[in-house]
Amino acid sequence: MIMDRLYGGVCYAGIDTDPELKYPKGAGRVAFSNQQSYIAAISARFVQLQHGDIDKRVSRFHTKSPVSDTIQEFRD
Repeated sequence: MIMDRLYGGVCYAGIDTDPELKYPKGAGRVAFSNQQSYIAAISARFVQLQHGDIDKRVSRFHTKSPVSDTIQEFRD
């Protein structure tokens, strides 16, 4: 919801968890439905997440595949 509010076009967001412990690994994934939102997000280089007493700056975005591949996966 935060990433969609900031950049728009979010079609998937998830938190990576350890399969055995079912505990968050400290990483997440976001897929965008359009290139404009994707470029805006990676250009920002970080996002400030605030929820209650938690204030966290997420400062590293990694990409594994071009946005067009990600969009295609969600269409199939």
